[in-house]
Amino acid sequence: MKFLKYLLLVLLLVSTLFASVGEFASVTGDVNLLRKNRAIKIHVNSKLEIGDIVRTSTNGSAKMVFNDKTTITLGKNTNFKIEDYMFDNTKKSKSKFKVTQGFFKTISGKIGKVARKNFKFKTRNATIGIRGTVFEGTTNETRDYIKCDKHAIVVFAQGISRVIPAGQYTIVRQGKPPIAPLKNRREDIRQTKLKKAYKYIEVQTTVKNVQEKVQQANQEVNTVTGGSANPGGSANPGGSANPGGSANPGGSANPGGSANPGGSANPGGSA
Repeated sequence: MKFLKYLLLVLLLVSTLFASVGEFASVTGDVNLLRKNRAIKIHVNSKLEIGDIVRTSTNGSAKMVFNDKTTITLGKNTNFKIEDYMFDNTKKSKSKFKVTQGFFKTISGKIGKVARKNFKFKTRNATIGIRGTVFEGTTNETRDYIKCDKHAIVVFAQGISRVIPAGQYTIVRQGKPPIAPLKNRREDIRQTKLKKAYKYIEVQTTVKNVQEKVQQANQEVNTVTGGSANPGGSANPGGSANPGGSANPGGSANPGGSANPGGSANPGGSA
């Protein structure tokens, strides 16, 4: 009888250790599951166990839902492992996941509420803790990009922790602590474009203002001068040196058209 009780306890322990901890909600393209060095063909509703390794190819993606309703989505060329998991809806609940390559997005479930200190998500270069949240990122040998979408996360690396609020991200380079949080990339790009646009508008406005001032100055000059140096368009108002068009008003040296008023040198017409 004692042996049977012991055997039942062992079987119960083994079944608990290797019980399903979640399942695949969606599978697209080539996705492989490695369990105890054995490849397993998967599909929607395929079960997940502790120690499972999930790998997606260049055209693959997968979405997993765990027993506490934690949701993890993997992008292409991603390696993911379930290192530890236990959920009983108490503070003893725990989860430990690891991504060594690729893209991930996580929506924490009940463990993030009842035992958030026991939720650990490891990347190639950092460890992520949660505060009831949504986060995503990419990881490879040289660096991690980790962004918080909702609430906040804590990113730990090389003895340094950074709190990353919603809408911001951090970069963790190999062997380095996480950098101070920054606004997410899309927002940075948007703000950069806005700054360039505003700068262009300022320059265009300045050019326009200068052009308007030059035009206004020209108009003032034309108003004063009548459109030229003198109001008639020439040196004098008649268009010539004197108002008759000649040196004298009669068109000759004297008013009679000759040297003397008789048309000859002397009045008698002889020498």
